[in-house]
Amino acid sequence: MLVRVALVEGKHEDSFEGSQCSLVARRVVVDCLRTRQRERPPTGAERPLIAEPGGCVVVNPTGNSGLGKAGNGDTLTGLIVGFVAQAAALKIAIFETLVAAMYIAGLAGDIADEKYGKRIMTASDVRDSFHEAFTAVMDEQM
Repeated sequence: MLVRVALVEGKHEDSFEGSQCSLVARRVVVDCLRTRQRERPPTGAERPLIAEPGGCVVVNPTGNSGLGKAGNGDTLTGLIVGFVAQAAALKIAIFETLVAAMYIAGLAGDIADEKYGKRIMTASDVRDSFHEAFTAVMDEQM
């Protein structure tokens, strides 16, 4: 069974069941739950939800409003297609693959925001930040 998440007041990391979700999906859930316990996000700072028909819902803690500009949807689509192609070849579950792609895309957006700011950053800046996003995730796992 995949991770099941309930983001309601008073729930903690044990709000999810199952142990078969990927490391990235688990990290996304735990980061989100920890953030929710510290402070409620201000209005307009909602997080993207990634859900699958079996009831698994993951909240992506990465990304920012600068990703709402022209070209970023295309950039995300390209990243997802690349991840899914690799997942199919390696027989990795698609849901966890989508969670990982959304996390990396959001993290690249956060890195571009740090470099250029939300108002100035472009889809090309986000794409150029993919390498740093991958490196950051890999460094955390080691």
